[in-house]
Amino acid sequence: MSRQKEQSYRITEEPRPDTTGPIVYGIGVLLCLLGIAYVGVFLASRTSGFRVMVEERLERRLGLPVSLKKVATTPALNLRLEGLATRDSDKSGQPGLRAREVLIGWSFAGWIRPGGSVLRSLTVQGGSVAFAPGATGRWEPATLEELGARVAEWGGFQLPDLPVAAREDGQGEKPEASESPGEEKAARSNWWEHATLDFEDGRMVWWDADGREQAAAEGLGLKVTPVTLPNRRMTHVYLTLDKGRVGDRQVHDLIFELLKTAEQDIVLGLSGDWQRVGAAEPSEPVQKTEPEPSAAQSSDETPEPD
Repeated sequence: MSRQKEQSYRITEEPRPDTTGPIVYGIGVLLCLLGIAYVGVFLASRTSGFRVMVEERLERRLGLPVSLKKVATTPALNLRLEGLATRDSDKSGQPGLRAREVLIGWSFAGWIRPGGSVLRSLTVQGGSVAFAPGATGRWEPATLEELGARVAEWGGFQLPDLPVAAREDGQGEKPEASESPGEEKAARSNWWEHATLDFEDGRMVWWDADGREQAAAEGLGLKVTPVTLPNRRMTHVYLTLDKGRVGDRQVHDLIFELLKTAEQDIVLGLSGDWQRVGAAEPSEPVQKTEPEPSAAQSSDETPEPD
């Protein structure tokens, strides 16, 4: 039996073209463009044109003319506003908003995710919100109406109902709202429940139609934190109040803690009682006494002999 020679084969591989070079080059170009855009946005946020644009956006949102002293972005591209004030916000009886500093944090995933919120966090330091009845029979600023109603509810203010807005012709009919249903729904939506809200050292006041103070909250601190769990979304609310007053009632050092779910609201803590003040205390009845006779009268009067 003959032995067959085993044939050996030599496999040679042809050199493959190097594709990592174009990929690295493309990534480098993309990073350079992103860096240029980042620096451009960072520098553009400090210009007066950018400040005017932000003022116009806030004016459309609040429905009131807005002025800002300074606008800038942080290294994380969050927006910092300083010296925010609406027109006539320092006058009694006028709706308005003032804040020493406002920091707005963006959620970039909200730009991509359908129905997502682009607002991630909102921090207001030294803020003051004034509510006044509007021509539509609602509190203005309308964007903050729902937030103000919740603060009044959690704090136990028991605000009186707004009167029906009267027309100029005196017929007492409620005028039609100037906003479309979609804009009205957006204004009334609980936007603050979907973002981390931190309101520090604030103040809220509610005026009536005659410019008189109906209620006020001094030293207001409000922290709203969304909590996301599997198949459940909750909101934690922590409200503190140095002093609150409405009518002849007032409260000091109020603390309120709430866990809000889609089904129910769970009160975790509450301290601080409302008390009535200014009521006149009943005075003690004055006892009438007969005047005592003087020494002269006693000497002149002599008992008659029997």
